[in-house]
Amino acid sequence: YHSPWWNNYKYLNDYFGRLSYVLSEGVQKNDIVIIEPNSTLWSYYSHSGGNPQYPQLMEIGKNFQSFVTKLEKSQVEFDLASENIIKDNGKVQNDKFSIGKAHYTTVIIPPLTENLSKPTVELLKLFVASGGKLICFSLPNRVDGEENDELTNLLNQNTVQHVTDLNPEIINSLLSGQGCKITHAGGDLYHYRKSYSDGEMLFIVNSSLNEVSTGKVSLKGASLIELDALEGNMYTYPSEKEEKGLLSFEFKLEPSGSLLLFSSKKTNQNYPLRESGQQTNQVKAETETKVSRLKDNVFIVDFCDLVINNKSESNLHVSKATDIVFKTNGFENGNPWNSSVQYKKNTVERDTFSGGGFEVTYRFKVTGNLDKDIKLVVERPNLFSVSVNGKKASAIPGEWWLDKSFGVYSVGEFLKTGENSVELSIPTMSIFAEIEPVYLLGDFTVVPEKVGWSIDATEKELILGSWKEQDQPFYSWDVKYSKTYSIDDTTRKHALKLGKWNGTVCEVYVNNKKAGIIGFDPYSLDVSPWLEKGKNQIDVCVIGSLRNLLGPHYNNPGQGLAGPFNWWYINAPIPPEAYKMIDYGLFEDFELVY
Repeated sequence: YHSPWWNNYKYLNDYFGRLSYVLSEGVQKNDIVIIEPNSTLWSYYSHSGGNPQYPQLMEIGKNFQSFVTKLEKSQVEFDLASENIIKDNGKVQNDKFSIGKAHYTTVIIPPLTENLSKPTVELLKLFVASGGKLICFSLPNRVDGEENDELTNLLNQNTVQHVTDLNPEIINSLLSGQGCKITHAGGDLYHYRKSYSDGEMLFIVNSSLNEVSTGKVSLKGASLIELDALEGNMYTYPSEKEEKGLLSFEFKLEPSGSLLLFSSKKTNQNYPLRESGQQTNQVKAETETKVSRLKDNVFIVDFCDLVINNKSESNLHVSKATDIVFKTNGFENGNPWNSSVQYKKNTVERDTFSGGGFEVTYRFKVTGNLDKDIKLVVERPNLFSVSVNGKKASAIPGEWWLDKSFGVYSVGEFLKTGENSVELSIPTMSIFAEIEPVYLLGDFTVVPEKVGWSIDATEKELILGSWKEQDQPFYSWDVKYSKTYSIDDTTRKHALKLGKWNGTVCEVYVNNKKAGIIGFDPYSLDVSPWLEKGKNQIDVCVIGSLRNLLGPHYNNPGQGLAGPFNWWYINAPIPPEAYKMIDYGLFEDFELVY
């Protein structure tokens, strides 16, 4: 519930729910199996005395990953086999290499394999003797770690195929017996196919984040159905019949796009065709785009002064201040919530302090006269006494912000132009008394200083572009972009199209009714059902994330990964341009087209 996009999360979860259900049904019938080089890797691994063979381990692992990824990108269908599972479930049956209920005509030994287990070798001998196809990209010469001439002789038989790399010829030979043929251009394409009693399911994914993928598919079936996992609808998908009971069809997938299809053995499924008309005519707006922030702006203060045991330190980041507090109170590694994992209750059971309290002061600058509605947010208000510029403040009963443990204080009357301070004190230490940032909420702007930021009471009219560059650097919620249109013909199909934007998701409203969301290429939404004859107000709400508010901001952190380590070694405030932030906002105006 913390996240600004939470109310739209159901849309994505429904998609994955439908997709997971469909793809967990049916049976994947692959004809090729690749034996994983696990025993080779274990041959190089050493638990004691470090691991001098680490480079070889990494080379084998990376090479194997590259090998199977190239096969996937070439649309070759295969399974991976663990030698331990082969030992317990493997056999040769009807000239096929069988593992459980799976049966293979082709077995592949991947590159850099040096060792095989004895049960695997025994089955490979039977498989090759029965005419099975064994393809070797390497020639292992060890069985259970020992050199073995019997294995060498087996792999040197004339019927065993030796290949040095995944060249086009060998890839085409692997594809030749496959019941699904895919050709494509552009993007980063993968597929997954499963068999049902009445047909086959095919899931195609373009994993590229910035390139379209187009292509053609041929597979068995009498009719083709598209399953729209986003909306839960089903459509007849255009296809052509070929010889030998095959269907062929073309596709176009936007970046990160996917297509879920069912090739049925039955004809005449009577599902509608998806409307595919391209709207290219732009409707002229009657008003300029109005931009408005829908929630209070926010200012974060994460440096403080600390007094504990009659010792004071100034200008500490809150993470460092917290470590000092816990170390002073007997925790050798500092804040236990960042430096350890609680086993049962072994951390909370240390909440037996009789003293060890502390005082914290946060300092910030205000320019201009703020209105009286400004609010302060402090974590765990039940633990701390709070004052603003020396005047005691009380948490508003029942009110919280961001998290239910974050208390809200009305402090507008206590603030002043110039330097301000927020003081927190706790007489007796608590295991929950972490020193965290405090936040100020209200109608103000957050302006960059030489280091850090300050609050400016001047109101600023928002326009298209980055919120961060418009003095809303920590704002994480929705910003509304509104225009009015006059519609004469409501029988036409109208779509709202986005240009350049950045956010987690966009909500679209027509005449104050939610028409849907936009989150994926091609960034358009059919709004026809919500349009009325005459004037129509269309609102696009771009929603951000908590990334710019909660960080990590310091020491140039990488995108997509955050942990306690991101709050280590923060020794001083930094210039605003050094903060790691994302530019959220609508950068190009939206269009209404028909």
